Amino acid sequence: MIPLNKFIELQAQMPAFRRGLPPLVARALSHYGTIEVPGEADNPEILRWVRTMEDFYRARHALTGAANDLYRADDLAKYQHDAQEWCALFTGWCLFQEGYELPKYIRWSWAYATWFEPVLGKPQPGDIGVTWRGKKEDQIGHAFIICDQIMPSFVEGIGGNQSDAVNIKTIRVDQRLLGFRRPTEKWRRAA
Repeated sequence: MIPLNKFIELQAQMPAFRRGLPPLVARALSHYGTIEVPGEADNPEILRWVRTMEDFYRARHALTGAANDLYRADDLAKYQHDAQEWCALFTGWCLFQEGYELPKYIRWSWAYATWFEPVLGKPQPGDIGVTWRGKKEDQIGHAFIICDQIMPSFVEGIGGNQSDAVNIKTIRVDQRLLGFRRPTEKWRRAA
């Protein structure tokens, strides 16, 4: 849970907090401060996110036979250590907890650039942002949840694996943006 003093500090910094928190942002903030453990050890909380989603997709595959669910479970099973990239995993975990269907490649940030509804215009708090880094053709990037747009070229995004932790960073989006996407009701998992 986010400490009260940090929550007050965040309220003062971002107008989105004064307008009320979208559920996805509130969910992400509930993990604020989760850190990657240095060295050989792992943060059991991060590994719990992975195993919970893996178990869900294996069980759903057993019930429905949906090939994408088996692929999701097998891909999640490959995640063994918090030293592996986990920004997309964190974004997926928050979306999963809010009841959204996830892309086939849950652990790959670029998958979120084509999943959900495209955002035309200004992103809103609760939208998903994806940027690329390195060489674009390498398809390495960063997925995060929008907290607020502070200028046309910058957003405040909460994400995992941002300096090895869940935190809020100012992210420049005018040069390496793959896209903003909006999770809507049509993307909710069937009950």
